[in-house]
Amino acid sequence: MTNEMPFSQYAAERIETLNKEIETMRSILSRALSEKKAIEKALGAKTTRKPRSGTVAEAALTFLRKNGPSEVSSIVQAVNETLGTAFNRERVSPPLSILKSKGKVSLNGKVWKAT
Repeated sequence: MTNEMPFSQYAAERIETLNKEIETMRSILSRALSEKKAIEKALGAKTTRKPRSGTVAEAALTFLRKNGPSEVSSIVQAVNETLGTAFNRERVSPPLSILKSKGKVSLNGKVWKAT
């Protein structure tokens, strides 16, 4: 008589072990990304990205057209990802207001929307 476990039992235990390892790796990655972001913020700019061409207004309008109505915090994040910048709300809000005056976007409460 052998003491080998059935393959299905082995497979289930192995999957459980792998899932635990994956969760550990995700946790480590999350902490590393958070630390990297904090360091970049402390430096005042994203040093790992090269600025890309385009304007804040173009990036914001493209984001709103693609993703629908959004609050300014989401727009700021999208602009920074698109342009490779580290702008804050104060840098993104004026171009949004210009787009609003041109009738390209509207503001309802705190939510911006492409028109």
